[in-house]
Amino acid sequence: MKKKEFTETGLSALTREQFNKASDEFEPIEIRNEKQAFSEMQYVFKSIRRSVKVELQISAIHRFMSLIGGGILEYSCAFERLKNLHTGIYAALTSTKSELIIEACFLLSQIATKIKSNFDKIGDYLKPLSFQVGNEVQIISDCCRYSILTIIENCPSSTFFDVIYGICIEKGPKQKAVMAECLCLIIQMWPIVLVEENLNRIVTLLNKFLLNEVSPLIRKRTLIASCTLTTIYPDQEENFFGKLPDKLRLSIQDEEPLEIKERLVLSNYVFKDERNQQTKRVTFQLNTKMGNNQIHENNQINENLSNNTSVENKEKSNEINQPSGENQVEFFKEKIKQTASEFFKEDEKPKLKLKPAKPYWQPYEIKKPQRCKKQGNFLERNAPKETTIDESKHLDQDQKEILKQKLLQQQKEKLEKFKKEKELKEKKEREQREKELQELQKQKQMKKKNKIPENSNESSQVKKKKSFLERCGPKETTIDQSTHIKDIEKERLKMAIKRLKIIDDGKKDTEINLKNQQPEKKNNMKDAFKSPPRIINKARPSPKKTTKIKQTSVLITLVDGQEIEYLTEIQEKINDIPKYCSFSIPQFLFCCSHNSYAIASTAINLLVDLFEKVSFESDISDLLDILFKKADCGNPKLQSVALYALNEIPKFLNTMFILEICCEQEPSFHLLKYSYTLIECCNDEQFTSSMIKHLCLLVYKCYNLKPVKSMHLGGFIIRRFASISKDSVLEFGNDLSDKDLREFSDFVSMYVHDLHFRNVMIDVPQFNPKKIIDWQRQIEEITRNISFEDWSVSRDRIFEALNDALFSMKEVDRTLRITQALFSFHGFTGYQKVLPGILFNKCSISNDIIFDLIENSDVDIDEFIKSLQQFIENEKYSKNAIDIQTKVIKRISKVDILRNLEKIVFSLQTSIKMQQIEIRKSSVVCFAELFSIFGKETMIKYLTTMSKSNRELIILYCTKKNII
Repeated sequence: MKKKEFTETGLSALTREQFNKASDEFEPIEIRNEKQAFSEMQYVFKSIRRSVKVELQISAIHRFMSLIGGGILEYSCAFERLKNLHTGIYAALTSTKSELIIEACFLLSQIATKIKSNFDKIGDYLKPLSFQVGNEVQIISDCCRYSILTIIENCPSSTFFDVIYGICIEKGPKQKAVMAECLCLIIQMWPIVLVEENLNRIVTLLNKFLLNEVSPLIRKRTLIASCTLTTIYPDQEENFFGKLPDKLRLSIQDEEPLEIKERLVLSNYVFKDERNQQTKRVTFQLNTKMGNNQIHENNQINENLSNNTSVENKEKSNEINQPSGENQVEFFKEKIKQTASEFFKEDEKPKLKLKPAKPYWQPYEIKKPQRCKKQGNFLERNAPKETTIDESKHLDQDQKEILKQKLLQQQKEKLEKFKKEKELKEKKEREQREKELQELQKQKQMKKKNKIPENSNESSQVKKKKSFLERCGPKETTIDQSTHIKDIEKERLKMAIKRLKIIDDGKKDTEINLKNQQPEKKNNMKDAFKSPPRIINKARPSPKKTTKIKQTSVLITLVDGQEIEYLTEIQEKINDIPKYCSFSIPQFLFCCSHNSYAIASTAINLLVDLFEKVSFESDISDLLDILFKKADCGNPKLQSVALYALNEIPKFLNTMFILEICCEQEPSFHLLKYSYTLIECCNDEQFTSSMIKHLCLLVYKCYNLKPVKSMHLGGFIIRRFASISKDSVLEFGNDLSDKDLREFSDFVSMYVHDLHFRNVMIDVPQFNPKKIIDWQRQIEEITRNISFEDWSVSRDRIFEALNDALFSMKEVDRTLRITQALFSFHGFTGYQKVLPGILFNKCSISNDIIFDLIENSDVDIDEFIKSLQQFIENEKYSKNAIDIQTKVIKRISKVDILRNLEKIVFSLQTSIKMQQIEIRKSSVVCFAELFSIFGKETMIKYLTTMSKSNRELIILYCTKKNII
């Protein structure tokens, strides 16, 4: 297979010839049987998907194009599999990768040329192609345009014309230009049956383009299409373009029509496997018909052989041309195949000269490049060569001089800086020498005062060498420079160091004073109880006096990057920690919060042993924060270690103190669970009202988290607090905002039924015509979740918003359904505020609402009829109101109508005088309904006040309907 090469920019135009020749660049892959076709299509279906990489999708499209050249679409299994490829090719056309879109266009054009009229069965690709026609990249828009044209050239179908009609109405000018070109092809090449089916819509599109479109390209193509239509149907020109102005009609006549060639034929695609079945049937029929004839021919051949035995050449020729008795069957089979091939000559296609089949395609095979040895150093090979200012070619002489002056200035500045640094160093050395001399003089004066011999201090005057660690060890970092200590703890450490310095200075002063004191003289008094002196052998050497070494506590410090060594040192010296060793708690907590699993788990394991020896009370908030975060991480081993450490904390600290700190933590499921266990351990007397409020807030933060268990735990905690003191829980709830209180009360009502919080006004959203669907969703949520108390407060506001929505004439059916649901759940009280909107939008839903309203026992019918009369007298609502009144009269009892008959007749007398014919007609129908119920005698009394014409009109209508 060859790969196509496109331009680098992708902005160059693509001709139609290049587009049509794109599929010829791929070598065809021969398909031998149905199994091979099925396996190849299965591979193509798996690799052309949205989830697959773009490179693999492109390689699969290239392979499928070569398979189409080899005849894969001649098998029915491959054609059926093409329908499943719709999602993958659709995703490729709508992707952002330009190369993938172009390859998909090539593939669709190749399939269209092969399948022809059956292309509409595999899916609709015209919509995504029309979307990409408006692309800014020229090559993408050209490819999509050419693929649409090839589909319409080769695939006549009424479904495709429906898509074209929709695109012409909805899309922009670029898409309309392509669709105008498609209309030319439809008129020129499609069969006349399809053209006549869609003739009215073709004419409407042409008229629309000629009248409304401004772009010259669309107008030119529509003129050509309309000219060709007039040549096909010359008698119907006035019917087609009679409404157009005379100039446009003349311009249509001036255009040259398209040459009408052979039109396309609607034919079903015959597959290879179906064709083989037909050949088998034909051979069977030929065998049955030609059986007797073959036997007759055999007898004649044998007679000729017996008569011509004398001539040897004739015998040889007969032996060659005619078969023997054993090979007769094979001879006749070949003859039958020849007849069958002549029978199917029309359907067969010329065979392609294909190359021998290659092994199966391996897309993941990567060849290693040849190893080449590089000589020399990397810098010698790749470093840029230095060039002086004079040697540079891209600089002018003026620029060179400017650069030289800059370099000289820089050199001078460097020399000045170097001189200043030298002078500063010399000053510092002089100052140090002067300080040393002053110190020596002070020491000499002190010696004279204390009368210390000079020989003993000779060694002190000599400077001692520093130790190896002081000279070569790691330099100490200050507290401000450290990265693993928090900003709050830095200030604490500074204060502690200052205190230690003050204590050390005091100790040094006391030691100096003790040394300077003169030794006291011993008393010469003899002790009567003193033991006798020991007899000492003078020859034996006296033992050396041993001095006791004071053991001071060693601080274990953490060095960046050596966390494991730090933890191992603590683990080794864990028994000596309070007396002889110590460590900084912030550094240890840093190890507990480490991202590495090994460091964090070892540090948290050490925590359990350190709780007995070190108090974490000052840093307990940070410790709990770390442990809760590790408990929520995905690692199950680290979770178990953190939970074990959390369970050990209450053994060494007060539970109420821990609960106070838990209230300050970030919400999580393990925090809620841990606080629930601590609450269960405490007595009721320990909880104060402030503590209950803090813990209720913790529950409110955590109850809505992911696991459902968190909701149950929060409910159990609030149930416990409600049993201790309801007032504190109610105070907490009433202090919340309306929205939060609504959520909290809904949650608490599942576990505690006796709590009654303050009434909350529901926030009814105002009607917004731009975001009507979102507004309807909000109203639906309110109808589902609203309580009886809230409904009585916010009923009027909801009805007013619904009335505004019904007058907007947008999504009316859904709003009527919402009102119907509200009436069914909460009753019809306050329906008067929605009634104008219901009457304004007369439909089956509004009729159902009014019938439900009448049948409801809580509704007063007299009030309803009274409210209807207002709308009958208004021209805006009068027709719909009168129609509803007639339907209501049929359903109500005669007694109810008699009570309100005067009101009904008075409003009908005003409506019959109106100018609109429809209103007068509906009022006459309503009068007729009253005549049918009460009769002529009672109703004529009410007609006396009316005009003569209206009276006669009502009586005439009643006589026609046989009411009177």
